Amino acid sequence: MAKASKSKVIWAEVGSAALGAAVGGVLGLLFSPNSGKKNRGLIAKEGKKASVGIKKTVKDVSGNLKKAAKTVEAKATKITKKKVVARKK
Repeated sequence: MAKASKSKVIWAEVGSAALGAAVGGVLGLLFSPNSGKKNRGLIAKEGKKASVGIKKTVKDVSGNLKKAAKTVEAKATKITKKKVVARKK
């Protein structure tokens, strides 16, 4: 049987964690001693916090990916130039 790639394993772990968080959240709401109105307020407040955190993370990841793409592009250009010079010799 073929080995699973690292990225597939990581995504499986992320998916499992997300599923666990969702199930835990639902169970927490079902057994919460707070009123529905209070729970909705808490969910809205925490959702806004999470939204800010997610936006920051996406921005950071985007910046890192752009830097990585520039690095790869620069290295590819350098390799291409070396091959062109080698062909001319």
